[in-house]
Amino acid sequence: MAPLLDIHAVGVSFGGVRALDGVSFSTEAGRIFSIIGPNGAGKTTLFNVISGAYPAQQGKVVIAGRDMTTAPPSARAALGLQRTFQNLQIFGTMTALENVMVGGHLRQRTGFPSALLGLPSVAAESRAMRRRATELLDLFDLAGLGGAVAGELAYGQQKRLEIARALACEPRILLLDEPAAGLNPSETEDLANVIRRLAGMGIAVVLVEHDMRLVMAISDELLVLNFGRELARGTPAEVSSNPAVIEAYLGVEVD
Repeated sequence: MAPLLDIHAVGVSFGGVRALDGVSFSTEAGRIFSIIGPNGAGKTTLFNVISGAYPAQQGKVVIAGRDMTTAPPSARAALGLQRTFQNLQIFGTMTALENVMVGGHLRQRTGFPSALLGLPSVAAESRAMRRRATELLDLFDLAGLGGAVAGELAYGQQKRLEIARALACEPRILLLDEPAAGLNPSETEDLANVIRRLAGMGIAVVLVEHDMRLVMAISDELLVLNFGRELARGTPAEVSSNPAVIEAYLGVEVD
């Protein structure tokens, strides 16, 4: 199977700091690929390069077989790349249903002229978007909360809402940046089930996360970064037993 996301030897520097140094990986539909590493390892910088927020100074970003290294974020989104953020980016004063419907506008076919003229196709598409948004709320265990103000939902519910909104864009690749941050153990388990469900739908999930229990429980493959370089890569079992990874995370005793 051809990779949906293929990262080739990406390099980024900020002044004299080498944030990413020749990082490469690829992943396919239906797989959960996690990127871990100590603080400052380059994980969020890598996400910013993949999503187009930062330019790759070296290397290539290939999405669905197309070189998107210099493409803007909107072009990457049109190919099916979506991202969530460590800090919640929901619209707090809008309802949960409206938040998800906003995500669906990327796939909207009717435009402003059609809406201005009040064409029947606009109303039909709006009804379809509302139905789809309701289905997504149900999928993420938010049934019955469509009319609730998003900013008043529990934190774990807001996290799931943000993922539901990203899914409304019909992504093929979903970047999840620290989705478990701030969640309690029960909420983290709910999140694990959500991520497994996404992969089961054929979405390539790429996860940056500090919660090692979550990462080890759901990942098909892991990439470990340290000081902007690949330290290790493999299955959860292979990575967790790698001496270099243990040293980077836990340190070693000095005689």
